[in-house]
Amino acid sequence: MKPKTKPELKIQIKLSVPKSSADAFDSTRKEADELGFDWNATMVEQMEKTNTEFSQFLAQRRAKVQPIVGLTPSPRPITANGKDTDRA
Repeated sequence: MKPKTKPELKIQIKLSVPKSSADAFDSTRKEADELGFDWNATMVEQMEKTNTEFSQFLAQRRAKVQPIVGLTPSPRPITANGKDTDRA
C-alpha cells in the first residue's frame, strides 16, 4: 500500500472577467463535466504557467528600474571659475 498525501487546501479567488468570457467558461465547464474532464484543473495549470511567466517578466522589469546598489563615484567639486579644485 502506498500512502497518499493530503490534497492541498483549495480556496476560491475572485477574478473579474467580461460577461462574455464568463458565459463561454461556464459553457465549456458544463461540456467538460459531461465528458468527464476537470475544467478547473485544466485552467489552474494554464494559470500557473502564465503566472510563472508573468512573474519572471516582472522580476526582469524590476531589475531594470531599480538603481544599482553599491558605491558610486562622487562628482568632482568645481570652483567658480570652472576648474577642478584638485587640479589648481
